[in-house]
Amino acid sequence: MKKKIKAGILASIITAAASCAFAEVSFNAEATRLSSSKSTISQTIIENKIDRLSSDSDYGDSILDDIFSLLWLINNLTVSFDTYPYANGKYLSFAELFGSSGSSLAFQDWRFEIETGAFLFPKKAWGNESRLEGILWKFIGPVFENTIYWPTGDWDDNNDFESHPSQLPPVEVAADMFDPDRKYAGNVRLGGQLSLWYTNPLSLAVFLQWSNWYGATDCSGIAAGFIAKSYPVNPILIEWRGTMQSLKDKFKTGTIYESHLEVGAMVAPRIEVYGAWKYTHNPLLSIKGHGGAAGAKIHW
Repeated sequence: MKKKIKAGILASIITAAASCAFAEVSFNAEATRLSSSKSTISQTIIENKIDRLSSDSDYGDSILDDIFSLLWLINNLTVSFDTYPYANGKYLSFAELFGSSGSSLAFQDWRFEIETGAFLFPKKAWGNESRLEGILWKFIGPVFENTIYWPTGDWDDNNDFESHPSQLPPVEVAADMFDPDRKYAGNVRLGGQLSLWYTNPLSLAVFLQWSNWYGATDCSGIAAGFIAKSYPVNPILIEWRGTMQSLKDKFKTGTIYESHLEVGAMVAPRIEVYGAWKYTHNPLLSIKGHGGAAGAKIHW
């Protein structure tokens, strides 16, 4: 009896996911059948998960975890990417699950984008941010970034945290914060991302990186955050990145927070230009406030 109940729940969940989360996929009755002559890695993983859940006779409090893990597997393992945003309409496809009428188009299990742009925090700092971000396979991939800051005056002119003494570095190390011979500060972050959910209206991933500061200051730590992407309508792209850095070093400057919200447009095949609003809370550089950015990306 319990197995029948569980099978019914799983069937209902899968049906709801198909009708709601993937409603933008065009399919017909014949195309929705998975090919019996082709067994992919994704299909095998999902089928094994369903078999395990169906044979489990003890639900306990784990049934919601089982349902969400199954939905995560179906969503992340059946996604495919077009060669670049809006190349043939929607960027994301779930043809592997449904058999899309556009299955003859070129879909792939990976995607990448490389970007570079300039930013400005008025009267505080300006610089360049370059990134390589993508998916190696389905739901996991690299996030590499390098940011270089140049102060608009001297580093000591940035005093956004002076009104909060508890946020300043200890007096005994404050003099060592910056190398006077270096007029820039750089931050390189190397790590990876894991997808939480894919749809064209909104996709969300988490990332974790090793962070190292160089140039005028020298320290390292860990960075983590979220990447949200949206492909609402051709040729518009929307992206938000929220980052938190925790630095473990003698400066004891505390946590760095950053927010980056951008709106872009595909101006040519594979090429996107964007403008962005930025916010930083950076006690290491004594910068706190809003700024702007503009740049370009290449998708493949």
